[in-house]
Amino acid sequence: MKKTLAILSVFFCTACMSPEGQDQEGNLTRNLTLEDKGTKDLLEASLPAPIDIQELKSRSSLSFTSGVLAENETKKLCVPGDSVGFYGIYFLIHEEVSRPIGHLKIHNISKEWQFDDPHEKFAEISLNSGEISLWDSIAVGLSERGLMDFIGQRFHYKKGSTIYAELDSYTGIFIIAQDTLSRLTIRNRCGIEEFGYEHVKLNFYRNSQDQSLVYETMAEGLGKVYFPAPPDLNIKELVDYGEWLCDDSKVYNWYDTSGGRLLIESDSLDRATFRALGSSIYAVDQNYVYDSRHGRIQEADVETFEVIKIEVEGRVAYAKDRNHYYFWDQIVNDTLGFKQAYRLYKMRPLESELDQ
Repeated sequence: MKKTLAILSVFFCTACMSPEGQDQEGNLTRNLTLEDKGTKDLLEASLPAPIDIQELKSRSSLSFTSGVLAENETKKLCVPGDSVGFYGIYFLIHEEVSRPIGHLKIHNISKEWQFDDPHEKFAEISLNSGEISLWDSIAVGLSERGLMDFIGQRFHYKKGSTIYAELDSYTGIFIIAQDTLSRLTIRNRCGIEEFGYEHVKLNFYRNSQDQSLVYETMAEGLGKVYFPAPPDLNIKELVDYGEWLCDDSKVYNWYDTSGGRLLIESDSLDRATFRALGSSIYAVDQNYVYDSRHGRIQEADVETFEVIKIEVEGRVAYAKDRNHYYFWDQIVNDTLGFKQAYRLYKMRPLESELDQ
């Protein structure tokens, strides 16, 4: 099956980004400081395969059923050289409780598929139980914080209860329930490199022929998509502030929508005095306060403006100054318990993600 790459153009309007619109469901990218030396060492090199297939199949605690995947079930799967061979699936069954705990998808070039076939290559694993650990580090039951320490500075973002992460040659999809990893899927990244692009930085890629840049993001109903980057973006100097990106001369709004993450140059924020307010939608310069969707908040007092961390599916879109409370860019009455939340927030130590 011939593969094609679509670079999507981005069109938007002010009305599409109103506080009541659907473009506000995205959560914030979190870049946590890594404290575990073992995790740091692991991040310095590309990750190996998440599981040893032959070792997994040798475990006495597991039994397996298998089958060949139909072509329409392989659209999200990729293995180098997969134009030859087929994709298969093993359903993983825990012997002690006689229940499925996930599946393993592989690619094989053998004409006769056997259980101990050495030609199998990893394509995807999905788990709903903690009996199997990936990279000897990641398993169902791990805390969200532990998962974020493993992901580290790699590109990732959170929507609702799902964390998406690009783990070197792999894509991770992690479902969080009560701050704990409850389900996970790891699959090979179907790289844009095969279309003549090379990875440059974060989730940006350069066309090897015309040197243009695109960035990779996830769109609901479409999966992985690519948008063109602004032509004058200085990728070498680019810094990620969660809801904002900055190069040496410009600030860019950088936020999730249901159609994928948008990258829009700010036409009013002063780069020289720009300061992101932690992992929130807000930023300031010497004169004004801004939110990443709507731009300048005219009524906000830059001297006293503070983020209020109220958890709503991970979003931090609440704030106050000496005159008002804010939700996104809107002035609101204290109908959601802002005052109480603010008192509790001030009584506890500042979290690193809200350091200014």
